[in-house]
Amino acid sequence: MVPGLGGYATNYLTGVVEGNFALPGLSWEIEKKLNIGIDLGLFNGRVDLSADYFFNRRSDILLQRKTVSQVTGFRNMPFQNFGIVDNRGIDASLVLKQRIGQVSLSARGNITYAKNKIKEYDEEPQRFDYQNYTGNSIGDDMLYIADGLYTPDDFDITTAANGAQTYRLKEVCLFPQPWSLPVTSSTRT
Repeated sequence: MVPGLGGYATNYLTGVVEGNFALPGLSWEIEKKLNIGIDLGLFNGRVDLSADYFFNRRSDILLQRKTVSQVTGFRNMPFQNFGIVDNRGIDASLVLKQRIGQVSLSARGNITYAKNKIKEYDEEPQRFDYQNYTGNSIGDDMLYIADGLYTPDDFDITTAANGAQTYRLKEVCLFPQPWSLPVTSSTRT
């Protein structure tokens, strides 16, 4: 019995509500991998070069559904194997070896570049593409970067006696421009 029948905390009736769903159909994630590489030894083993291209696709990722209609009355959205993420990149290393008398010297360097992309995610389509998980990388900030929306001409700048400056946005900038307001017309007779 859970207080708040129907999911409302202010409703003090008691009743039976569902908890979490049974998940008999869940399975492990599936990963497909492709790795193409080359190893080269040059100058009698003094230079070793290794380079790899990799591509991984993970599918059936365990996610909590986001697009189940509220009409169902579920308190918790079900988990399901749903989602695809691609990961690709390169990995390269270079080893230099030199022998000077009885002393052996070596230097090693390694570089890796990887990029992932969410190909399928259970989400409502957003108004702007940058707000969607699908099509972006895991961990990307969903921010709109806006450089230069305002210039110093948009501010009233005052300088204090100690040299500190205070910027106050001019009043004309605080209100929407006419082109962004909905157009309505009315005629009175």
